Amino acid sequence: MALRMACTHPDLIRAIAVVAMNAPRRPHCKDGRPMPALFIHGSADPIVPPEGLPPSRRHGGMLSTSETLGQWAHRNHCGPPAPVQRFNQTGGDTTADFITYTNCTAPLLHITLRGHGHEWPGAGPRARWIQGPASRELDATAAIWRFFASP
Repeated sequence: MALRMACTHPDLIRAIAVVAMNAPRRPHCKDGRPMPALFIHGSADPIVPPEGLPPSRRHGGMLSTSETLGQWAHRNHCGPPAPVQRFNQTGGDTTADFITYTNCTAPLLHITLRGHGHEWPGAGPRARWIQGPASRELDATAAIWRFFASP
């Protein structure tokens, strides 16, 4: 919904945060005014995989995570991403990779949760057999709040 609002009604919102979703293959908007955007993806998401989804009878498909971020980097007039900042707060197999894009007219941040599936980060495991594994590396609600509160 955040991606759709940013595309169709950018005058109504000031920033977006997207969790476990990539941009649709169509309809999509490549252009628009720069807008702060935070994307959070799990590397082990079985429902919205990082490599995207081809069109099917049920939906028009989804871009890959890198294609989605490429669109937003273009929209926000960003330079290349800064080096990845990797965090492993839990000491386990999962990590949180923070990728901040540089020289943007509006902030663009991508957080990849290595070893995380299709679930709200920090909410705890639900239907692991459907959603995949859960990481405790990030509380998405707190991260989104910090992103929206930053100047």
